Amino acid sequence: MRYWIYCEPVSETSDEAVYQIYSDRAILDTYWDYWCSTMRAVGRESQISENNCITDWTAIHWAWPVDHESLLKIIQAPKGE
Repeated sequence: MRYWIYCEPVSETSDEAVYQIYSDRAILDTYWDYWCSTMRAVGRESQISENNCITDWTAIHWAWPVDHESLLKIIQAPKGE
């Protein structure tokens, strides 16, 4: 199972970051139904697959794969970076 991480601001008025980590399963559990209906609505039924759904989600969220190095960078970064 792969895990993905992305960053978003705490609020619209804050520069403080919140990091979210999702597994492939969590992405599919939260995004699959919406994504499939959207793909059908635009006539792209032939492109519906779990991998394509995850790829789309990661692109929309600018997510990157979780690995030891990426987690260490986040943990060790000074506040605000």
